[in-house]
Amino acid sequence: MDDSQAFSYVDRVVIVVRFVPMPGEAPSSAYRLEFDAPHSATGAFDFHALATEVRQLAWEESPDEGVPLPYVLDANESEYSWGADSGSAQIVMELAQQVTTGAVQAVVGAATLSLLAQLSERFGRSPDGTLPFNSDSKELEQYARWAIESHYEEVVSDGQALRVLEVTEETGYWKGSFADNYGRTYKVTLVSVEGDPRRSAVTRREPPVE
Repeated sequence: MDDSQAFSYVDRVVIVVRFVPMPGEAPSSAYRLEFDAPHSATGAFDFHALATEVRQLAWEESPDEGVPLPYVLDANESEYSWGADSGSAQIVMELAQQVTTGAVQAVVGAATLSLLAQLSERFGRSPDGTLPFNSDSKELEQYARWAIESHYEEVVSDGQALRVLEVTEETGYWKGSFADNYGRTYKVTLVSVEGDPRRSAVTRREPPVE
């Protein structure tokens, strides 16, 4: 078998980018993109080229020109041949968190958001944001809760109730604010890709110091 052809096509791709103080710690912000059966007008899907493209975020997100942020990149391919053949790919990148408060944090992740939007358009079968969500409001709220829990399991897995503070819905977008019992707040943005919440951004803020 020609291994170079093994992943010219995959059924599902997931990309996660997290900004963390140290590898493996809870992020200040996290971004996720997933798509099924990626289609590219430029030819066959190239997982290794995609991993290289995600790696460029270390330079693009760095405040120091020419000096990349420290990062950890974990890229995995999975191949299934149990009946129908299929494959999946996942890229998880952790970037060093350089700032945590103030207006500067608002621009952290700008290059990440831009890249995910570009990938949504490149591989999605229809541009993101052009279709309404297939899920109703309650299902989107549950998806947002899952997005928080997937990045902050140590906070919300011990019975901590996430309270909804505010919800804003638009065609193709859903934004919500949540709070836990420790006074932390979480902002979640879900973006419609092909009618489903395939792109998400989660930001956590600590309570103000008294």
